[in-house]
Amino acid sequence: MKSLKHALVLTSAGSSVRFKNGKKEFHLIDGKSVLLRAALPFVNCGCLAIVVTYKEGTLDQTKKALEGLPSSVPLYFTPGGKSRRESVFNGLKKLSECLEFKNEDKNILVSIHDGARPFVSEALVKSCLEKASIYGASVPAIKGKDTLALVENSVIKSYIDREKTVFLQTPQVFRLSEILLAHQKADRDGMEFTDDTSLFTAYGGVVHVVSGEVENTKITYPEDMEKFK
Repeated sequence: MKSLKHALVLTSAGSSVRFKNGKKEFHLIDGKSVLLRAALPFVNCGCLAIVVTYKEGTLDQTKKALEGLPSSVPLYFTPGGKSRRESVFNGLKKLSECLEFKNEDKNILVSIHDGARPFVSEALVKSCLEKASIYGASVPAIKGKDTLALVENSVIKSYIDREKTVFLQTPQVFRLSEILLAHQKADRDGMEFTDDTSLFTAYGGVVHVVSGEVENTKITYPEDMEKFK
């Protein structure tokens, strides 16, 4: 992969309510925290800096969970907001304010990645970065295997062509200046989105898809950790 300037916003400001056993990002898999595992592939791909969003009251734990990251990579922390969108916006603003980036090309790429996705591979990171370097934005996605239906009040109303649908993952990669502008507009309008591709496209952006990885799962429920014990 050609040398691409890129940074990472790693999201870890959620409450982990569905996990029911503390912050999922702090749990260990073979001696490494979920959060650390989520960050390392980006570092290994030459990441210039990392901004981590954290839940209020968990800053010390968040820092501890990331022990093991190379000290050569600047690491910053910013509190999360009331929603995922606000948290990511805080992370993007923090990144843009970092002194290291004041003289950087405005087209530096930023990966926005779930801190609860510890199995992202370096190959997938590279694929997303390369696609975004060409088209401006990228997201990994996988095809579904099951029949999809639209349901209202527990009744099937229609069926969705699964050949035209995909399940989106992270990292979602953008040019920093463009995703920051889209977030500024969303913040101005008070709009909420479930992920950054939906926010980006709502404000005129175009996102290109790369092949995701089945292993790049997000830890959500306690049973998601069972197979790693």
